[in-house]
Amino acid sequence: MVEGIWKVLEAFASFGFCKAHAAAFALPTYQSAWLKAHWPAHFLAGVLTHDPGMYPKRLILEDARQLGVAVLGLDVNASEKEYVVERVDQVSGEPPPEPGIPDGRPWGIRLALAEVKGISEAEVERVTAARPYHSLTDFWHRAGVSRPIAERLVLAGGFDSVYGIGTSLDGVGRRGRVTRRDLLLQVSELDRHARAVERAGRGRGLAGRKSWSGTVATARARAEDAAARNSTDPAVREGAPALERHPLADPGVWAKAAAQSRATPPPRPVTSVQLALDLGDAPGRDRTRWSAACRRWTRRRRCAPSSRSWASTPAGTSSTPTPVPRRARGDPQP
Repeated sequence: MVEGIWKVLEAFASFGFCKAHAAAFALPTYQSAWLKAHWPAHFLAGVLTHDPGMYPKRLILEDARQLGVAVLGLDVNASEKEYVVERVDQVSGEPPPEPGIPDGRPWGIRLALAEVKGISEAEVERVTAARPYHSLTDFWHRAGVSRPIAERLVLAGGFDSVYGIGTSLDGVGRRGRVTRRDLLLQVSELDRHARAVERAGRGRGLAGRKSWSGTVATARARAEDAAARNSTDPAVREGAPALERHPLADPGVWAKAAAQSRATPPPRPVTSVQLALDLGDAPGRDRTRWSAACRRWTRRRRCAPSSRSWASTPAGTSSTPTPVPRRARGDPQP
């Protein structure tokens, strides 16, 4: 008998609570049960927002679907920082839940912007403050999010309602309709254009000047106008202000840089002088002139005084003719 009672008490110790602990859990348990029975969508939206951590969110969302609550996708014009409840139209022919289960068909839970991976609180605040958005280009310029966040919003379906993606009744996409892949390509183009405008602003010295607030505002306005003129959205391009004159036509930094790139560099200053002596032995000279000079020199040699006879040589002098040095190569002609 004693051993049997002890086994019962030992088994109860694995899940038993003290009275104070049980009383503390009784009140929130009753409140949660009442909310889930009467307001299932609102209760589950609060559970998803505060994330109790005991169960993964995918199980909570599946519980909401079983209660008839629609799980609405991410939308840049409708999603908030937290999970919110929206009233939806009941789909005709949808069966009601089983008896004894709360009916959540008139409600839907909208996914939260905070669930986007990597998004900051400041970006969430900018997204919700600048709504509504009419296109991806409008969202890019007014929300001010980074490129990875914009791409994740596109992949999560945040712009499906803006462009009507996935609304075809027959399940076949109409030719010419914008797809998520098109939006991803547009995000890359917008990011590349924004970087080009930023580099141009730094080159002109108009960006980052804290003392000249008017200049910075002018640079920002020009950048926004240029982005609107180069937008991939036809509606934004039509509403952009017309460009009266090309920026390179003004005598600014870009025009000067282009002129310098096309100009010929000035010659280097002369620091030394080299004299060249024409020795007459350059290739291609007229050999006839050289032959005539040699003949004239030979005739003069024959008529020189050193060529007199032996008898007429004065005493004390040598009878040997004075040798004439051989003409070295390059010596001037006689």
